[in-house]
Amino acid sequence: MIYHASMRTDIPAFYSKWFYNRIRAGWFAVRNPYNDQSVTKHSLDPAVTDLLMFCTKNPEPMLSGLDLLRDYHQSWHVTITPYGSDLEPNVPPKKDVIGAVQYLAHIIGADRIAWRYDPIVLTERYPIDYHVRAFERLASRLQHSVSSVIISFVLRYPKLRVLAPFLSEVSASDKRIMIGRLSEISKRYSIPLKLCAEPHIYTDFADQSGCETESGLESKIGYHIRLPRTKPKRTHCNCYLGLDMGAYNSCPHLCRYCYANNQTHEVASAFNGHDPLSPILIGDVPAGVGLDISPTKDRSYKADGVLF
Repeated sequence: MIYHASMRTDIPAFYSKWFYNRIRAGWFAVRNPYNDQSVTKHSLDPAVTDLLMFCTKNPEPMLSGLDLLRDYHQSWHVTITPYGSDLEPNVPPKKDVIGAVQYLAHIIGADRIAWRYDPIVLTERYPIDYHVRAFERLASRLQHSVSSVIISFVLRYPKLRVLAPFLSEVSASDKRIMIGRLSEISKRYSIPLKLCAEPHIYTDFADQSGCETESGLESKIGYHIRLPRTKPKRTHCNCYLGLDMGAYNSCPHLCRYCYANNQTHEVASAFNGHDPLSPILIGDVPAGVGLDISPTKDRSYKADGVLF
């Protein structure tokens, strides 16, 4: 199995104690985001866990426990963007996140870490030239600590039209300018540029094969895998996704462009309902609800004909 920790919320930044408790326990439970009464148990046995994929804006809270992950294959996506508290109210200072990435690379290797510079938001405060300068400053600090940089542009999801009406999507002409200029910088610092979920009209500037492709996953795992042929629903996304351990509406970063949060009070309620000792990230297994055992609990994606 491939587990995401997490695209629904930032587990490393805010829920690392819970995550390490689940590693020690050898299993976790996850609630279906569309059915509160459906809770599934999944094994974290290293023998059947092909890969742990971490998505975070702050890996620092995880660093002290990395020894607990020595038997697991890992992949990290760390988002470092140039915004202030107007867009990212609770993200730590960039220098601290960069320092955490540099330490993480020293421990697990830069080849397992991708830097995400996304989403790109263009406003009066953050015009193209600002992004170009900021991107180069970050690239100069990260060039020996990451294997690639992934960029994407803000999307005005329906909820964002209400929660952040000041955000507007980036025009096609501005996208081309941005991709071209960031591509030049990424080449200068030897950080391959990947473009996330855009039409394949920018291949002269960036790798558009996917943020996490089959070959990329295999390079981190070290053996051939047979992935399910299900694809993400997001248009132009070529990635292979795993099972998400997280929960929506639970990320206290409160980034204004976030697709995974609703109102701030909902996030506060979820965070206050978190118990590091619970098998499930937010709250506990509902009374009277039995845990469904995942049909993949005793198999992995290994393509050796035994465990698949």
